Amino acid sequence: MLSSSSIEDYLGLSVGFISMSCHSVILWPSLMDQPDKGFSGTVGELFFSKVETLQRNTEFEPIPLLETLVDISEDIASKLSTDSVVAWKYLHAVVKGKLDPEVAALKCGQLSRSRWLICNMRCLLLYMSKHDLGPEDMEVLKLLAT
Repeated sequence: MLSSSSIEDYLGLSVGFISMSCHSVILWPSLMDQPDKGFSGTVGELFFSKVETLQRNTEFEPIPLLETLVDISEDIASKLSTDSVVAWKYLHAVVKGKLDPEVAALKCGQLSRSRWLICNMRCLLLYMSKHDLGPEDMEVLKLLAT
């Protein structure tokens, strides 16, 4: 398992962990405490301000999980929050490497520290988007998306 210090060394940022039930990890850069400065780096800029406006890829490199992602029945989904269902659908698309049009049309909410699930959704959404990230930035994005 990755430690926050090893990720901090890799990213060159101070981060904090928030784990999610969908086996993802959220990294909160210390700059989130200064919202007027936003996130740093190429990935951070796209993540914070442009992810909603980017076009989506319908196919991309899948990111496998350590555990199998289970399907959620309509009965269970109806008892979850909208954000939870959308996040699960985004994660399912990233694991498959294929984004269905109905999932591509789903939106995530405004980013804020109190809505940590939105942070994860934006990471997944950015991973499924068309961008010009180089190999190093793609590694950072993969790390954030998983």
